[in-house]
Amino acid sequence: MSRWILGIVAGLCFASALALTGYLAWVTWEDHRKAELFHSAEASVEVPVSKRERVYEVPFSAPLPNGGSAKILWTDSGPTLADEDDPAEPITVTWKKRPRKGQKVGTLRIPSIGVKVPLWAGTDDSQLSKGVGVHDLGLPGEAELVGLAGHRETAFRRAGELQKGDRIILDTDQGRFTYRVTRTWIADENDRSVIRRTGKPQAVGYTCFPFDSPDSPQRFVFESELVN
Repeated sequence: MSRWILGIVAGLCFASALALTGYLAWVTWEDHRKAELFHSAEASVEVPVSKRERVYEVPFSAPLPNGGSAKILWTDSGPTLADEDDPAEPITVTWKKRPRKGQKVGTLRIPSIGVKVPLWAGTDDSQLSKGVGVHDLGLPGEAELVGLAGHRETAFRRAGELQKGDRIILDTDQGRFTYRVTRTWIADENDRSVIRRTGKPQAVGYTCFPFDSPDSPQRFVFESELVN
């Protein structure tokens, strides 16, 4: 009887090992398939050139003859002295024509981690398989949060290296918009506060986390603010 029980236990252990091996092999194959599909699509997409460059720069301080400094802003008519309590918020735009799902929005560049990929309206796998998806909220340069979704195996595979102050550049036919990373954090996959309307010119990107695990119960998130 004991041999019979041991045989059953051994058989179950063997079957479990086979199932686990098969699952890990499938995860590895799926990650490889996503990476191949992504790089194939990336190579076939022409990087757009902005139709016009924005001329507004980050507000800066200039020394005064009697000491101290003054805040200078760039406007349509040139440099202007700002009030001391002026928050000097960046100038935003409004997209009159909203891109439809599946349409190209522009190009995302993150120089610090070597990212240069197309931006697509929508966050389905068909968009994420060939670049980074943009949620149906704000668009680049608007006074609203721009939600960016990307795969951890492709576009955002090095997102964990992002540091405060890194540039997030969104090139579109409305202009080039530069954001600066303000913070990064780990969120639960069901945390609805990550991508939401804020009424502020921000860009928030996220990807599955942990980066090197078969499961991804969390999300790696990076938040940035429009500066130019």
